[in-house]
Amino acid sequence: MQNSKHNIVSQAGTKHARWSVFFLLLIIVFSMLTLAACNNSKNPGQEGTRPTTNALPPGRLEPGERDHVAFILESSITSDYGKSAYQGLQLISAANAESRYVENVTVSAAAGIAEQLIKAGYNLIFFDSPVFDEIAAKIAKKNPDVMFFVIDGSNSGDNLVNISFREEEQSFLLGAAAALLTPEDSIGLIARYPEDN
Repeated sequence: MQNSKHNIVSQAGTKHARWSVFFLLLIIVFSMLTLAACNNSKNPGQEGTRPTTNALPPGRLEPGERDHVAFILESSITSDYGKSAYQGLQLISAANAESRYVENVTVSAAAGIAEQLIKAGYNLIFFDSPVFDEIAAKIAKKNPDVMFFVIDGSNSGDNLVNISFREEEQSFLLGAAAALLTPEDSIGLIARYPEDN
């Protein structure tokens, strides 16, 4: 009887220790992220200076003008990924921006569609897939007054931004939490997309 009582107390203590370690790890990660975000020693910038020209950066407008935002989608707006992109575009529209999307775009058609959007006055163009990366880089060079964004692309420039999500960071944290919380010696993962390697 005495041994059974000791086992229950020991299990409760182990569970409490796992939670404590988990929260300590979480606090350390958030502290590091906060410090990294506040660290501006690499480029402190100049204080008290004014621009010497009136030229606006690509994609920027004068006060009172509306942005014209376009989304070029490799898939449909009814697919999981396309649906969330479309919902984001609707939020942009609600913020007083003109918006448009073109779905089911092939790589061979993307350049022509982007050029049509530029001629129609769209100054912010998003490509939803890295398959459009090279095309976006070429179009961005020819259109310095338009701002381009590529999801998971690899190119960047003055008017081309690569938006990448660090999936490995959230996977690491979830894996660490699972390892701390599981009573078993193994954990598993059900991934949304197949792994290449």
